[in-house]
Amino acid sequence: MLYFQRIHKFCRGVNRHWIMNFYLLHTGIIWSESKHQTRQNGRDQKYSHFPLLQLSIYYGSVILNCNHFSMSDGNFTYPCERVCPLGVDISAFVEFVKNGAFDEAFGKIVVDNPFPAVVGRVCSAPCERECASANNGDPVPIRHLERFVGDHAYSHGLLLPAPENELDISVGIVGAGATGLSAAYFLRRMGIQTTIYDSMPRPGGTMAYLIPSFLLPRDVLFYEIMRLEKIGVRFEDKVSLGKDFSLAEIRAKHDAVLLAAGCSKTELPKIPGRESAGVMTAADFLRKYHSAALDIKISGATESVVVGEDRWTIFAARLLRRLGAGVKIVIKNSAQSLPPQVRKVFANERIEIIDSAAVTTIFSQGGKVVGLRCVKISSTEGTFSSVPDSGFEIECDFVCFSARRQPDYSILGEAKDLLKFTPSGKLEVDSNFSTNIYGIFAAGEFVFGEMPVVYSMAQGKAAAISIAQFLDISPPAGMTRLAPFRYRSQNYALSPAPQETILYRQIQSCVGDFGEIALGFDEETAVEQARRCACTKKE
Repeated sequence: MLYFQRIHKFCRGVNRHWIMNFYLLHTGIIWSESKHQTRQNGRDQKYSHFPLLQLSIYYGSVILNCNHFSMSDGNFTYPCERVCPLGVDISAFVEFVKNGAFDEAFGKIVVDNPFPAVVGRVCSAPCERECASANNGDPVPIRHLERFVGDHAYSHGLLLPAPENELDISVGIVGAGATGLSAAYFLRRMGIQTTIYDSMPRPGGTMAYLIPSFLLPRDVLFYEIMRLEKIGVRFEDKVSLGKDFSLAEIRAKHDAVLLAAGCSKTELPKIPGRESAGVMTAADFLRKYHSAALDIKISGATESVVVGEDRWTIFAARLLRRLGAGVKIVIKNSAQSLPPQVRKVFANERIEIIDSAAVTTIFSQGGKVVGLRCVKISSTEGTFSSVPDSGFEIECDFVCFSARRQPDYSILGEAKDLLKFTPSGKLEVDSNFSTNIYGIFAAGEFVFGEMPVVYSMAQGKAAAISIAQFLDISPPAGMTRLAPFRYRSQNYALSPAPQETILYRQIQSCVGDFGEIALGFDEETAVEQARRCACTKKE
């Protein structure tokens, strides 16, 4: 009771409705799950529900808008740090950048984030929305400062810190995407022997196979992944769970297993003609192109249509233009509903927008797509309806549809009958990411469905902490900084931040140009931008 009295005193003056939500959020965790103990295989297993407890504290602080409420290890944090999914000590690394200590800034970031150059390019930057300078529309460009530090480390050959000791304990991770790579890093930092098994020829998951190289250069990505090998993470590529090994086999080989296979399955919308050659989901097109498995030639003679307005369809449209294809994008909403940055990119890259429309039929000839039948639609309070007598046709020979990515649980094989699933069909885990099978953990998109890269990485970090506790290993001080796994649904195709300080490379034509578009800061600009931060602290 004293706990709640202190919280109530701390949050005086806040609407009682939100305080009640805060209390309810805490009671379900503190009272019923403060400590969990099981006895299986003759061994006592104790591990705290600390990761979920941290998330509850975070949510309570956000709901109550308490600007300096501790989210984790007792250290007060600034608003930007409180919403960083990985718990990066933003104020400290920005302070180092401000003083020109770039190596030290890298050392501070990689305490919580092993991939600063990648995250600095693909993160949705929730920290910048909470920046004190955001009120005037010009937040400190934290994400791009992080990219600057990551690029500095890349160009100077800086490596990740090696584990202080080696343990005779091993963990197997299925999936070399953001969740699996992040978990492997934090497990290795604790001296745990870690092996990642992945079905693709190179690690990276979504980062390597769905995000185009003009947004995330592959040399940067693979260099940051290579640094994991340097600290002892082992990779086994081109091996698939369910084909090359079973869950039982990998569990027998390791002290614990983490399932982090991501979302590899998509389904086309149920539209007549969807079985035609040249029709696929945007995610499948991106994956096949980046793995050299695309069996359809895209050239200047290709007329393509992309249907939808999520990040994968936008990525697909922009990639198709670089391959020389003509591109039309069909969206249900009006063109004005798209973010201004997206409309500007479409105009610059000559991607035609057909708005307030929906595809009803796919036409084919000889089994190959030759066109689409569409209708104009209207929206009333979020409900879409077709406009009478508004049908029109589009000629095309390649079509990409928006489709939500889903986990493919068929890879679990016979183990699927032993694992528990939620009523919605998702793999069931407890607050420590543990499944109902002893020693089998699961996290990231494989459990919760698709999410942005940085949130997948945060899940990997939290899962690593839980696995360590399961193995009776105490995580080192500072590693337990965690933030929420929620995120706002938004368009991640472009930088969400409004800063005018970010420069983009000017190009006459995007066709054939796969070079990176966003330019990074030079040292002078990085220091200048870091000095704008009023919240930095000295070590």
